[in-house]
Amino acid sequence: MRGAWATNWTGLLLLALSWLLFSAGPARAQFTYSTVYGFKGTPDGAKPNLGNLVLSGKNLYGMTMNGGTDGLGTAFEITPANGENPIWSFSGPTSDGAYPDGGLIRDSKGNLYGTTAGGGSNVTCPFGFGQGCGVVFELSPPAKKSDHWTEDILYNFTGGSTSDGATPMAGLIRDAQGNLYGTTNYGNSSNSGTIFKVSPTSPGSDDVLYDFCSQESCSDGAFPEAPLFRNSEGDLYGTTADGGTGCNSQGCGVVFELTSAGEQVLYSFLGEPDGSNPQSPLVMHGGSLYNQHRRCQMAPGLSSS
Repeated sequence: MRGAWATNWTGLLLLALSWLLFSAGPARAQFTYSTVYGFKGTPDGAKPNLGNLVLSGKNLYGMTMNGGTDGLGTAFEITPANGENPIWSFSGPTSDGAYPDGGLIRDSKGNLYGTTAGGGSNVTCPFGFGQGCGVVFELSPPAKKSDHWTEDILYNFTGGSTSDGATPMAGLIRDAQGNLYGTTNYGNSSNSGTIFKVSPTSPGSDDVLYDFCSQESCSDGAFPEAPLFRNSEGDLYGTTADGGTGCNSQGCGVVFELTSAGEQVLYSFLGEPDGSNPQSPLVMHGGSLYNQHRRCQMAPGLSSS
């Protein structure tokens, strides 16, 4: 885990909120900046995550890594009429998650899905904060305005060396069947992270699709920290913060592809001049993958540009 744990992304979140809520559309010549909401810590949350902000109508949904009733993070809603409302305050082990470090996604019914890096049923987890190995959760909106949001824990990570991962630090993606895909930063046989799949129709079970550092010197990547991208064929793409064949003994990270045939490294970062330790999500456009200001073509063997 890196310094992102301790970074306060409040300014970036407020900028994103002002852009979504106050820009007038394509015809506007320039953006304006306005503070929509400043977090206070308790009970509303602190350190909003640099992850997906979900926009539903004019309402925004996101998470904070700290703050809330127990100081273990929140999921929040911001509306133009009512401002910020913490719809869930994470309470930690053994029945809830703690310290969410990624973003949320939303289905057509308004349910929200995400991960927490800590919490869950395994309080003896050797990773993270010593407060569990993390969870995959679902938040369901109230049937009536007077009711409250409810939470279901879809999976508790155990951090076992042969069973699953631990400490998911990124958000999830979802396919048309409702299956959820994500990464863990630690866990499984190499303790270098995994790619996993969880089905909301089968809570309590997960499928480890790939175990990082399965190849010599972790040339296949290690310690993923960013969300995955899934194409129309069901192939998964992502990055790892470490591993690969460049940079140093730990590697500078990779861009990878996971298909039914297995994992393939599309690019290993060298540090100079191409950058290192990617931690932000990939975007695909015109057959190319983009990450921040760098680009990696999908075909293996091509260089970053």
